Amino acid sequence: MQKFALLLRPVLWLTGASIACVLVYWSGLNGPFLFDDTQHLRQVESWLQGEIGFWAMAAGNGNLIFHRALAMASLGLNAVIGGESSFSFKLGNLTLHLLCGWVAYATLSRLLQHDKHLGAHAKPVAALICAVWLLHPLNVSTVLYVVQRMSQIATLFPLLGIWLYAATRNRMQAGLWSTSRALAVLFVTIPLLTFLGVQGKQSAIILPGLCLVVELGWFQRPREWPAALRWFYLLSIVLPAFVVVAVVIWKWQPLQASMLDWGMTPLERLISEPRAIWGYIRMLLVPHSQSMGLYTDDFPVSRGLLQPLTTLPALFGLIAISVAVWFLKKRLPATFVGWFWFLVAHSIEASIVPIELYYEHRNYLPAFGLLLMAVDLVAAALRWLAGKGIRGQRIAGTLAVCVLMAFGVQTLMRAQLWRSSLGISLAAIESHPNSARAHIAFGYSAMQAGLIGDTYLAFQRLASNPDPALASIGKVELTVLNCYLQKDSAPALLQEAASESPAFLNSVMQYAISNLVEVRNNNGCGRITAILLADAITQMVNQATAQPEASQAKWSMRFNAALAYHQGGDWDRALEQSRLAWKQSPDPTIALFHVKLLLHAKEVSEAKLVFWQVMDRAGYKRLEDLRPIPRTNALRAIRKEIDTYAASNGLAGIEQRPLSFY
Repeated sequence: MQKFALLLRPVLWLTGASIACVLVYWSGLNGPFLFDDTQHLRQVESWLQGEIGFWAMAAGNGNLIFHRALAMASLGLNAVIGGESSFSFKLGNLTLHLLCGWVAYATLSRLLQHDKHLGAHAKPVAALICAVWLLHPLNVSTVLYVVQRMSQIATLFPLLGIWLYAATRNRMQAGLWSTSRALAVLFVTIPLLTFLGVQGKQSAIILPGLCLVVELGWFQRPREWPAALRWFYLLSIVLPAFVVVAVVIWKWQPLQASMLDWGMTPLERLISEPRAIWGYIRMLLVPHSQSMGLYTDDFPVSRGLLQPLTTLPALFGLIAISVAVWFLKKRLPATFVGWFWFLVAHSIEASIVPIELYYEHRNYLPAFGLLLMAVDLVAAALRWLAGKGIRGQRIAGTLAVCVLMAFGVQTLMRAQLWRSSLGISLAAIESHPNSARAHIAFGYSAMQAGLIGDTYLAFQRLASNPDPALASIGKVELTVLNCYLQKDSAPALLQEAASESPAFLNSVMQYAISNLVEVRNNNGCGRITAILLADAITQMVNQATAQPEASQAKWSMRFNAALAYHQGGDWDRALEQSRLAWKQSPDPTIALFHVKLLLHAKEVSEAKLVFWQVMDRAGYKRLEDLRPIPRTNALRAIRKEIDTYAASNGLAGIEQRPLSFY
């Protein structure tokens, strides 16, 4: 009976942590939708209204492998069960957060049984790690950000995969399963769970790598592996690595172009990420909730190994710890597994993928590894103290309770901030003063709350930033605000923004310009005429000599220049800018506008060519494929424009695919 009570105690601890987790998060569940929440939830709404089918809703984000269908399907199911409120979706995220914590407990409990130091206390240690993870303030930006359901799915299935891997290896070593049977299970289930995780987010592809880390730390050395296990790792890690290298070489030019959209080269991203990793380590081990947030676009790119100066030390620090941990593998296997779990789980998003450098939600799965390492090192210190005759069990217990309480309080504080966009953005501009997104988000949130003075102050602060790229955005946003509130703005302010615009456009500028074009067209803006605005946008784009024409910022701004020229009646320059924008853009909305300009210029043949280019990019081969679904709205609108023009001018409409497309 006493033994049963000891086994039950960790479960009770984790249950208590789960209840505390619900309590600290509850105040943030009514918070707003954020960033790309609306984009993804619009697909769910279209499905609920019968505009599109279930598969189109779930798999409308990409190709068969990377469309994140499971995450989208879970959002759809969430809407059916609980409705479409932010509370419903965030409660769904919180439920998944608790599920991940309990699956991690089952996984770590099984794994730690193999550890020579922690094995006797596997369940309490696993419960402690998972309790800390459940209450960690860094996870707020995953749990309360609806679209990060994707990160949660990409964590849940790797955790299940590691549990299954450990269970299979246990049976192999105990002689309960033959090698062939065990490897058959691994060859089927690990790829399947990897695929399911990828349907949340592509980062789940690291599951085989995590299995390898666990294998090296707690099971067998490679030279002891049966042949079938060697084949498993050859096919699940080595072969895919060669494929990835080949694809990177093959797609190097598009990769470079995509990376330049984020203001860096692939090499610059690689040498910047060690600094990001150290930032994550600091926030995981010594969290400071006031410095956390969504707006991390101010994280500086490393332009060289000493620019900034922390770049080289950060890189050498990671290498040094990795070498030290490798040599400590026999003495501290949990430290080895924890450290390399952390690095491997970060390996995809810390590589040369064209995404931003730093986001908190990327630690959702890696955090388990670092917390495991921290607990193992504390346990090693306690054993050392015991060897000196100092009993530290009570100290350790007190420390654990204090950590849980401190983390819980910080998470509660963050959850309360996340009740409103104003709270989120206000905290962001204080901790990230060089974040353009934070200032813009605060400005618009303050304006919606009627705090006009605070809105002006936020944009004026951005306009006076010593970085010309940020100052230029601030002046554009001040112009937007003047146009919206006063229906007039000084031309000099916009002209300053254009003249200060640097050789590389901050990605936020395209959204600021789009807002200005829309506000000026809808409300008018006195001295800011359409032609003046179009000339300013064109000047900014032409000054962006460090960016390729294919970058989204440039083609998006050229499209807005075309819109402004069109609004000002200058059809020729509108067509010139739309032609440049469409040449680089995948957006069919831009194609529709470009076709209208071409038809006005009587260039019917080019308009038809644009239609078939859009068809080709969308993967349609025949006119019969254009079913009445939202995805084909722009294509059907383009066809209607051309057919209407052709009919009114006695010309043939769109009938067949040109020979150049066969």
